Amino acid sequence: MKPRGAGSVYERGRVWWLKYYDRIGRVRRESAHSQVKGDAEKLLRQRLGDAANGKRYVGSDLERTRFEDLKSIIEADWQANNRRSLERLKIAFKHLASQFAGCRAREIDFGELQAYRAKRQREEASPATIRWELGALRTAFRLAARDGRAECPQFPKIVVANTRQGFFEAKEWHAIREHLRPEFQDVGDFAYLTGWRIMEVLTLRWQQIDFNAWTIRLEPNTTKTGEGRVFPFGEYKPLREVIERRRAQREEIQRAAQVITPWVFFFHTRGQFHRIGAPLFLERKRRPSWAFRDEWNEAAIDAGFPNRIPHDFRRTAARNMERAGIPRSVAKALGGWKSDSMYNRYTIASEADLRDGVRRLAEVRRPRRGKLG
Repeated sequence: MKPRGAGSVYERGRVWWLKYYDRIGRVRRESAHSQVKGDAEKLLRQRLGDAANGKRYVGSDLERTRFEDLKSIIEADWQANNRRSLERLKIAFKHLASQFAGCRAREIDFGELQAYRAKRQREEASPATIRWELGALRTAFRLAARDGRAECPQFPKIVVANTRQGFFEAKEWHAIREHLRPEFQDVGDFAYLTGWRIMEVLTLRWQQIDFNAWTIRLEPNTTKTGEGRVFPFGEYKPLREVIERRRAQREEIQRAAQVITPWVFFFHTRGQFHRIGAPLFLERKRRPSWAFRDEWNEAAIDAGFPNRIPHDFRRTAARNMERAGIPRSVAKALGGWKSDSMYNRYTIASEADLRDGVRRLAEVRRPRRGKLG
């Protein structure tokens, strides 16, 4: 006699069905969609294994998971973890919905994902954008799989070859600097000297600067990597001059405009969309860094360097640290590079560096007495 809970298979018409109990003892019936008894028995063993492992969703429950459920799962996870790219995620799922809205999760297979990729290519979306969108969907599938609500399909591999190689020579930065307003010049100087990300610079507050210890501190929740950072600047004269200049400017507007601002980088004058002392990232209702980017783009074009972007400061700082002989572990801690592989992407050699290296090699290998050294 079969023990209770072992399940059974039975024939209904010419199709085999299975009966089993889920983890809380509810009876479940499901079609094997086959006229072969062995197929039904194989599916029954799979369902019993899922129930024994305590899975919440088995059988037809998986059929009920749709694209909209995947979207809700990942949005809830990112909100709970305070992911700063939540808005970008929502934009990505708007594009994904044009292909997958209303689809069951099991219907989204490799072929459908390839079709979405081709569709976005026809819309002239960049490979990086397509990879980001499909990556978000893959993450949603994996989160749903942990809860037993879906099975993650195989995703197409998208190769993105857009690693930038740009950096600044001092004269190039000074050429662009001349076309920026003073408050934006100081932002650029700070980024050029430290290699910090633009939003880390724009959101800097005076409470993060310790004039007794001469250090600038970033808390873990203010960095992209989620790790805190300390940058001593007492003996770094160019950076110290930038900080002193910002402090003098703050004292000036506090006296003249009766404004107290907690921000290190702020607007010096009142504008249509901001007041005196407002942070540089709060102009208009757009992405935070766009106020600086708008100012930057115009200045870069006027200076004759339209392809330079603010993120090139990070590569410049990494290269300068390498030139100065700073140990890699110290350079990573100062600039906020989390891994060696990431740091390696930023340590770019210029043609001048290469010529200098060859010149030194030539001096070492200089022939003696008509023979090669």
